[in-house]
Amino acid sequence: MELNKIKEYLKNIKSIDLERNKISSMIKDIEKKYPEEKDVYIEVSKYYLDKDSKESIKYLEKYVTKGGDNEEVKLLLVKLYKQEEQLKRARELIKSLKKTEEVEIESLRIAIELKDKKWIKEIDKDIKEKDIEIGEKEIEEICRMYEEDGEYDRERYYIERYKDKYKLPDIKYKYYERQGLVEQALKELIKNIDIENNKKEIVRIINENIEGYIKEATDIKWIIEEICKLIEEDDTSSESIQALSLILRIREIKGKQRKEIVELLMKYHEKSKKARAGNIFLNEAEILEKKIILKSKPRQMIVELTTKCNLKCIMCDQFGDNTVISEECYEYIKSIVPYLERVKWQGGEVFLYPKLLELLDLAGKHGVQQEFVTNGLLINDKAIKLIADYNIFVTLSIDSFDKKTYEQIRVGGKFESLLKTLAMIKNYSDNVKKINYNIIVVVMSLNYKQLYDIFNFAVEYKFGTVSFQDYIPKILDSNLGLSNQEKEFVLEQIKRFKLLNKIIVHTNISLNHHNDFNTDIGFKNKKNSNKIQIEDNIDIEQDVSVYHNVEDSLIDNISNIFCLSPWKVLCIDSYKNIRFACLSKAIRCRCSYFDVWNCKDVLDYRTAVLHQDYSVCSEPCLNNGDYSLKTKIGIL
Repeated sequence: MELNKIKEYLKNIKSIDLERNKISSMIKDIEKKYPEEKDVYIEVSKYYLDKDSKESIKYLEKYVTKGGDNEEVKLLLVKLYKQEEQLKRARELIKSLKKTEEVEIESLRIAIELKDKKWIKEIDKDIKEKDIEIGEKEIEEICRMYEEDGEYDRERYYIERYKDKYKLPDIKYKYYERQGLVEQALKELIKNIDIENNKKEIVRIINENIEGYIKEATDIKWIIEEICKLIEEDDTSSESIQALSLILRIREIKGKQRKEIVELLMKYHEKSKKARAGNIFLNEAEILEKKIILKSKPRQMIVELTTKCNLKCIMCDQFGDNTVISEECYEYIKSIVPYLERVKWQGGEVFLYPKLLELLDLAGKHGVQQEFVTNGLLINDKAIKLIADYNIFVTLSIDSFDKKTYEQIRVGGKFESLLKTLAMIKNYSDNVKKINYNIIVVVMSLNYKQLYDIFNFAVEYKFGTVSFQDYIPKILDSNLGLSNQEKEFVLEQIKRFKLLNKIIVHTNISLNHHNDFNTDIGFKNKKNSNKIQIEDNIDIEQDVSVYHNVEDSLIDNISNIFCLSPWKVLCIDSYKNIRFACLSKAIRCRCSYFDVWNCKDVLDYRTAVLHQDYSVCSEPCLNNGDYSLKTKIGIL
């Protein structure tokens, strides 16, 4: 009778806060009259269940304490414990229950939250024996645990059992990647391409595992298409663009497969709504077909805007000229900007080119990655805003933070003006918008003992990186160069800077005087080559009618192009010299800038490189850097 009365009362309560004491009083009366009564606690607990879980727990605990044996009620208490993060109580109670399917699943969830690996493995054994199905979240947690513990056989059970039922993208791709099945890992990611992080993971897996993937892959067309989709969506992603170039370069693509991939690239080129993305697809197709005459535009540029400089640095032999690029060159650059991925602006001092800010703004609006080196003395507020807005990579040339030494090296510069510029940049970066600014230091006899001060100054002014560059004497008896003993001192200092981990530190300083020519990467025939000779600064009448692209039947007989710079990169200066990398031989071209990409000189150069005739390449260019990878994909 009393139980029915409280049930009826609970149904009609409108305000829990007003009736809480009343309920408590009624329960006490029932406890006095009926000491063995337990079910009343269940009813009160149900009432509080969605209103006050702690009150619900209190009455369920009374039920259990009085010997209540309803296992469903106890399991409800376990779930409330878990909800209130009383996990140890939940574990203690649930271990006393019969191991039904629901209890096993709930036990697993609690064990996972407690990170109780021993208990998880006990439950896991029961789950497998009883063939109990569990949820995707629990599977992910179990697989992560087994992955961390290196128990891959146990992980495999869940992946194989649930691979068709649940997506498990993070679990599956890591599992397949670990097994060396990179193609399957990539396919798992592709299934979940809508997830932003997975787009990045696709590129990461390709770039980190490319050689393994290419060796085992039976079909690379599908992944090329997926990367094309990523590039069309975001044609400023250097990672996606590099991934595409890597896949197309690492192994020979011949015959039917090459034709299919060219058709695929051309399909994306034709339907692309973006100038840069469409140009990337076209250029990669032309490279696969080993075209000499290109319809695609340059993808990267190095532009020497002017040779003018406001300083006369003692280690520089280029001051004295006052050339700037022509108006035609300026208009050509503007026409190419929408297709570019990267551009390096060079001087002289770039800020002495009167239209620099216009070019920075134009390239920035088109999403081009930009960088330049400057002495920093002419930077103004407008330039700083553009640099920040377009995330331009700026490197300041500063060789000392001692006033006397700085002005001795940077003749014509005022140290106070430099400090003013640095304060402007740091203030804008700290308070308005982050700026990616860095410092390059030419290490010589005048400043090599000041590197510690330079390092601390770079940290104080929040430079992103500091690069210590070796001074290369222009004459043998220069007193600015370092002896090997002095270089050892410098390298020891730089080693300490890196260990401090306060700022990224780079250097090209080495005790070796020369970089030996690498004969392991395909340049063995360069001395014996007699096919096509191009001398520095040649001038040939521009008649390209005699040139033809390589016949389709012959393409497969030519190895992959060892250096893609002549197909991707264009370097121009104010003297109208053109190059394909900053160290390559100069070609003097008198044709219009608008025709320079396919002028006769350039076609000769491409033809020579196509046939592995390295006589057209300069020794510094061949000996500089790792040509086994970067030049295969055309990275500046």
